[in-house]
Amino acid sequence: MVSKVTTTDCRLLCAATCAYDITDSGAFAAVSPHYPAVRWKSVPSPCFAGPDNINACLIGTNQEDGIVLAFRGTLPPTNLNIPPQVRDWMQDFLAEPVLEPGNFPNGMMVHKGFWNAVDSLWPQLPQALQDLLASDPLPKLYITGHSKGGAMAAITAARLFFEENIVASGVYPYAAPRAANSTFASGFPSAVPVVRYEHYLDIVPLVPPNLQVIELFADVPVFGDLFGKAKGWDYTSLGTLRYIKQDGTVVGDDPHLYLVRGGEILRQAVLGHWLEIARAHAPWCQGTLSDGGYMRGVCPTGLCDKPDRLD
Repeated sequence: MVSKVTTTDCRLLCAATCAYDITDSGAFAAVSPHYPAVRWKSVPSPCFAGPDNINACLIGTNQEDGIVLAFRGTLPPTNLNIPPQVRDWMQDFLAEPVLEPGNFPNGMMVHKGFWNAVDSLWPQLPQALQDLLASDPLPKLYITGHSKGGAMAAITAARLFFEENIVASGVYPYAAPRAANSTFASGFPSAVPVVRYEHYLDIVPLVPPNLQVIELFADVPVFGDLFGKAKGWDYTSLGTLRYIKQDGTVVGDDPHLYLVRGGEILRQAVLGHWLEIARAHAPWCQGTLSDGGYMRGVCPTGLCDKPDRLD
C-alpha cells in the first residue's frame, strides 16, 4: 500500500503513541497504524526502568526526521488495582518543584516525579544517542512524548544540552503537563525549539496549576487547603503552543485562550460529558478519526481510517 503523507509533527505523535506498546516485560510490539506511520528504518529499541518498569521510551531512527527518542506517558488507568498503574499515577502527583543535581542554571526547578522518571532511564540514554548521532552523516535528534512522556521529553532535552552537549533539533510534547518552573522555561536552550500540542478539552496540560491559578484559589474556603500548600509553585508551560480546536483545526496561542479553555472544560464536566473529556487526552486512533483528539488535529485525514499497514 502506498504510504499516506505525514508531517514531522504527525510522525512524532505516532512515535509517542508507539511508546505505549512497550509491554510490562520491556518488550516492544509494533502496532498499526501508528508504527508504520513513523516510517522507522528498523524496529526501535525500548528502554525501561523504575519500579515495575513504569518509565519507558523508544530510541530509533526514521526515514524523514532522523533519530527519534519517544517517551511513554502514564499507563492508562484500566485497573488501578494493578501495582504498575498505581505507581505511575502516584508519580504524576509528586508535583512539588525541586532543584535537582546537574548542570542546570541556577533556579531551574522541575517536577519531582517527572525528574525521577527521567533519572531512572538516564543511564541508558546518552551513550545510545551518542552512538546513533555518530553513525549518522546528517545527525538530527527529535524528542517527543505524550502526557507524562511529553514532560519527560522537555526535561530530557534540557539535561542532554546542559550535561552532555547534545542539542536536539526539536522537542514535541503532546498533551503534556507542566514540567518545570518559569526559570526553566526562560532558561531552556534557545537552540532547541519546543512545539507543544494541546487539545481544547484536555485538562492535563493545565496542571500542575500555574502561579496565577494557585493565588486565585488559595483564599477560596473550599480549595484553600489544597492550593495553600502550592503557594510559591511557579509551573509554566514551555515552548510554542499549537492548540487543537473542537473542529480539529490548529491555532496559536492568544491572551484569552487559557480562560476560555478552562471554562469549556468546566462546562462539559458539569454536563457530565466525561467520556469526551477523556477522549480529548487520547493520542491514538480509537476506531474513527473523530474519537482521537490529538490524531484528529495533528495527523492527516485518513491515517486512522484503516488498521492496516501504511507501507
